[in-house]
Amino acid sequence: MRRLVLEEAPQEGRIQLGGRNFRYLVRVLRFKEGDSFRALLPAGEEVLCTIERLGPTSLWARVSSPPSGSPLAPPGGEEAMTAGAENPAAISSLKPAMVRALQSDAKRLGRSRSERLVLCQALPKGSKMDTIIRQATEWGVDEIIPFTSEHSIPRFSAEKDVQNRSRRWQQIIIEAQQQSGSFVSTSCKALTDVAGLCDIILERKGKNPHTCALLFHQDAEDVAFLHHLVADRVEEVMLIVGPEGGFSFFEVAQFKKAGCVPVVIGATVLRVETAAISALAAVSVILMEKHSWLPLKN
Repeated sequence: MRRLVLEEAPQEGRIQLGGRNFRYLVRVLRFKEGDSFRALLPAGEEVLCTIERLGPTSLWARVSSPPSGSPLAPPGGEEAMTAGAENPAAISSLKPAMVRALQSDAKRLGRSRSERLVLCQALPKGSKMDTIIRQATEWGVDEIIPFTSEHSIPRFSAEKDVQNRSRRWQQIIIEAQQQSGSFVSTSCKALTDVAGLCDIILERKGKNPHTCALLFHQDAEDVAFLHHLVADRVEEVMLIVGPEGGFSFFEVAQFKKAGCVPVVIGATVLRVETAAISALAAVSVILMEKHSWLPLKN
């Protein structure tokens, strides 16, 4: 765990933690009295929490500044924006002040990129979507757009099923951010379908001509190279990844009509969870390092 994301500010320099946070710190990480862990407060300030007392279902910790030499984000105090229940169409686990604090850390460590990364993932079988969301959050994707396609097997019978799955994805994002120390506030939009996703792509490309939409498809023809597509001036990259069995010919035609460019990674056919993180990793590295490229010597 890199840092725990706290939902409440400390009172008089101390904070009480119970529920999931208590179980994770005590049952999973085996923290004891006297142990310390980093945390991010709602105002965006990074602090050090030292456990003073353990109870059967909760713990009490003293909150202080991190050791000398460790950066602290400036105190926030801006209005908090609670995600999830108030805005079911877009789930975000971090508040604006937290986001600014994490972005400040990223810039300091040279791990920042100005471009937004959006993973558009067709629903795969079983629990694979959970794995994809966790890995994408660890990589620092800005936004995840889940959608159903012709070959998607999961079908939700009621709106309640969709809400339950959304809440589960929200918790996975929070846990992945805590474990990885991600510098990005990953959000997850409401479930849509191929037609709805194409509308989103067209809308974003219409508002920003520097939006690049990449369709990862193993049977694509006239394939372009990733470096050629994202090395130039882009401000947002949307990565579209299909389910088991890939996209149908009709769906590929829909995406092309929406302005998506087909791309392929490697010569092998990847599992859906492997394809998603491979595509995200490849594009992320290009975006982070493109400004440091040096011309090849003859």
